[in-house]
Amino acid sequence: RDFCLSRGLGDVYKRQPNDLCANALPADCGADITVDISNASGTDNPGTCTTFGSNEPGVWYTVTGTGGNINITTCNPGTNYDSKITVWSGACGALTCVTGNDDQSGGFDPACDVTGIGFNRGSTVDFCTDLGVTYYVYLYGFAGNVGTAQMTVTCDPLPTITCPNPATFECGDAGIAAWLNSAIINNNNCGETYTTDYDFANFDKCMTTTNDITFTLLDDDGNVIETCTAALTINAAPAPVLSPPAYSSPMSCVSALSFSIGDATYTNGLSGECENSGTIPPAFDNNFDACGGNITVYYFGVDQCGNTISLPPIIIIVQPAPIPTI
Repeated sequence: RDFCLSRGLGDVYKRQPNDLCANALPADCGADITVDISNASGTDNPGTCTTFGSNEPGVWYTVTGTGGNINITTCNPGTNYDSKITVWSGACGALTCVTGNDDQSGGFDPACDVTGIGFNRGSTVDFCTDLGVTYYVYLYGFAGNVGTAQMTVTCDPLPTITCPNPATFECGDAGIAAWLNSAIINNNNCGETYTTDYDFANFDKCMTTTNDITFTLLDDDGNVIETCTAALTINAAPAPVLSPPAYSSPMSCVSALSFSIGDATYTNGLSGECENSGTIPPAFDNNFDACGGNITVYYFGVDQCGNTISLPPIIIIVQPAPIPTI
């Protein structure tokens, strides 16, 4: 309902329909509103929010959060006074300041000039929003100025994520980390980030494995915006090389009697998740007597991936025992 109020003796005017927070009018994406606030009061002025506020007359609007950035401005031809804008979250009577603006900042902008007043007297706010949340906008004027404002509401395109192209890497390739960090966040105006569900435990270093990696786009509060997936193939780790321990040949017959030799070792030269390393114990045949002969050492086994690895037989020459004396 309309109310008749008096600013002074004999000065009766019609109250703005959105003079109170509770009567805020919707002004969502794409809104282009021209309003004369001359008949507004400051009854429900919410106070200072980035820019000073006290009892200046103004009107209220609501904007519904999109999950992205929203721009509200009076830098339009229909504005003829020195305007101010503040934005609030919460509920009427329990509002929390989001942002505010007096004179457009960020450099000279002719669109913000107000004829007869000066440049940059229009007001602009940009603020990040949560999807579905109601934000309250108070439109008023510097030092109680009133007049007509042309206020527009522009919602930036929502952030999206573009996954990297499918890729194949060698096990342990540093390019895997770079690939995981190569997703693109489009329209990233509000600090969006992303995570992945990559876990090498889902791959097998012993065989080429392909998995779909999910990239999850998050807003600045950690809420999921959207996801995308991309295939990642990691080739099997390279086969290891088996190396024998140090040994001496030829050796004396006496030394051969107590012969021992260590394990052979194998490694593929990698560390961490793609490492394939270990030891293979020896087996040997003694084919010598006092007249000499040899010891044949064999290394034969399987690596961590179950693949057979071996060395060619190692022949250690055993010298004849010394000739006896009479």
